[in-house]
Amino acid sequence: MNSLRWKLEADLKIRNYAEQTQTAYLARIAQVTDHFGRCPSTLGIEDVRQYLRHLLVERQVSRSAFAQTVSALRFLFGFTLSRPEVIPAIPYPRTSRRNPVVLSKREVVRLLSSMRTLRDRTVAMLLYATGLRISEALTLRQRDIDPERMVVTVRHGKGDRDRQVPLSPVLLDCLRAYRSTHRSPSWLFVGRDPRRALTPPTIQRAFRAARKRAGIAKRATPQVMRHSFATHLLDAGTDLRMIQVLLGHRSLGTTQVYLHVATERLRTVRSPLDDLEGIIPLGGSQDGQRDARHEPRGGHPARREGSVPDRRSFGRRAMANFNDRIAVDPNRCGGRPCIRGMPIRVTDVLDLLAAGATRDEILDDYPDLEAEDIEAVLRFARDRLDHPTGVA
Repeated sequence: MNSLRWKLEADLKIRNYAEQTQTAYLARIAQVTDHFGRCPSTLGIEDVRQYLRHLLVERQVSRSAFAQTVSALRFLFGFTLSRPEVIPAIPYPRTSRRNPVVLSKREVVRLLSSMRTLRDRTVAMLLYATGLRISEALTLRQRDIDPERMVVTVRHGKGDRDRQVPLSPVLLDCLRAYRSTHRSPSWLFVGRDPRRALTPPTIQRAFRAARKRAGIAKRATPQVMRHSFATHLLDAGTDLRMIQVLLGHRSLGTTQVYLHVATERLRTVRSPLDDLEGIIPLGGSQDGQRDARHEPRGGHPARREGSVPDRRSFGRRAMANFNDRIAVDPNRCGGRPCIRGMPIRVTDVLDLLAAGATRDEILDDYPDLEAEDIEAVLRFARDRLDHPTGVA
């Protein structure tokens, strides 16, 4: 196994894989070795299938961990062991893309204000102001900050690509305040050892503590600051292609995920429902009262302002007053409420009655209702008012 590990590590370095990827692949292959108790070079197709099923069914690992194991096995058999016939038995899992978590601007302010140290607050501000990945932000050097051109240079980013992002004047002031108390000959952010860059777990712990102090229910992580940076830029009208360049995405399709969480653009979309006229309400609000937001245009001038009595407590007195204006025909529609043979929700009529609607106003709400049909509907509604049990 030691010789195989050395060969696998050499192949990863020859193909210029990132250090984190090399470490992850070596760890996944080591887990395969521990599971079978023998060298992975002796495994067959059925062994690989059995192990992948073990991860999904018995261990129930996360999607990311499973996909990482698949990638490590494909690299091992495809390159290191030169056994391409095993590759079809190790397919990539189907991916399900979920919308990223995004903080509102107020939540960003609360999170930044909850950072206890100047160092942690400066790192958080840098992540939000530039959209850098946590690994990119913590490996910045003093020379990467250019106050003359107001840019931040990211070197050896994901995919070993360099890029530049704008430097915010607010961020520059914060960086100057931080550098006045924390100086390092090389790294921008350092821990206890000034010769080494700050590590991601340190900042991740600071984010967790700040999120709790700020009372933010969302999973506010360093990566969420990057999502918030992109989404807020999109809300402000920044071109999607420019956001792709700032984030360092190779494909525009990766950046398009922020279109699903950009709320400002969603607010500009007008629903076709808002353009319909004369909509018949489907019912009252949850407490039995008619919702004023669903009123037909013009509303009912005869209805009283303020709270409306519940239909079950409307009682005989209100129905007696209404009876003065309505002559009820018990033979129409067999005593059942109907609109040209279609049933009417009795709760709707009860809500209208409880709100003080007149006969003509009820007809306005039900334009397809024949004038003579209203008599049976009102009789049916009066019976339900007198006997509220079993209201339809």
